Amino acid sequence: MSGFERPIPTRASFISGGIPGCIADGTAGSSIADREAVRQAEATRISEPSMPRDYTVPPQREAARACASSAQVAVGPSRRIVFGSHDLSNAETYHRWFNDRELHHYNCDRRFVPTTLSETIEALKRSWIRSSADCERYAVYTAGDRRLIGQADIYDISPDNRRARVGLEIGEKEFWGRGLGREILDEILEGAFLRLGQHRAEAVIYAFNERSLRLFQRAGFVREGCLRERLDRDGVFHDEYLLGLIDSEWRNHRGTL
Repeated sequence: MSGFERPIPTRASFISGGIPGCIADGTAGSSIADREAVRQAEATRISEPSMPRDYTVPPQREAARACASSAQVAVGPSRRIVFGSHDLSNAETYHRWFNDRELHHYNCDRRFVPTTLSETIEALKRSWIRSSADCERYAVYTAGDRRLIGQADIYDISPDNRRARVGLEIGEKEFWGRGLGREILDEILEGAFLRLGQHRAEAVIYAFNERSLRLFQRAGFVREGCLRERLDRDGVFHDEYLLGLIDSEWRNHRGTL
C-alpha cells in the first residue's frame, strides 16, 4: 500500500459513476483538454531522473540523520532498479495506472472512479513531483533502459519521533513476480534508516493483500496490530494490518541475508 495521492474525482463524478472523456472500461478518451494537458506536460518536463542517494536532506532532518551516521552500514545499489524523480513527461503512464482497477484495489482506499489525464497531471503537480518536509516520493525505473515501472515513498516522517511510513507500487504488471518489490523495499528502508536516521518504519497493508504482507514480513517487519473492518471495498469491509520495523531489527535482519 502506498502513501501516494491519486486524483480526487469531483462530486459529480461520484454521483454519475464516470467522468466526461472516459469510456465504460475506465480508459480515458482523447478529449481536447487531455491533448492540451499532454502538450503542457511536455512543455514543463522536469530534468532526467536523479538518484536518491544524491538527494539533499532538508535542514530539519540533519539532526536525525546524524543520529545514524555512526552506525551506517556500507551497501551497494540495487542491480535492477534505480530511484528517480517523478516526471510529467510520464503522465500518460501514471494515468494508465490510476485507471487500472486491479492496482486501485490494492493501493487506494477511495472508491474507484476513472480519472482524466488532466486530473492525473494536476495530482502529479500537486503532490508527486516535489518532496516535502514530511514526505519523499520516488519514481522507480529499470536500471538498464530507465523504464518507469513503479513508485515508492517515505511519508508521514516524524523528526521528533524518528519514525516514518513506507510504501511502494509496481504499476507495470509484467514486472510482478520477479522479486523487484524486495529490491525496491530494501532501497526505501536504506533511505529511511541510514540516510534519514529513522528509528522506526511502519506500513499499513490491506489484509487481503497477501503478496505485500509476505514481502514486508520477509524484510523483517512485524505485524503489530489489526485495524478491524477499516476499508470498504465494494460494500465489503476489510481489515488493515499495521506492521513495524525497528532500526536495530533491520540491521540484524540485513546481516542474515
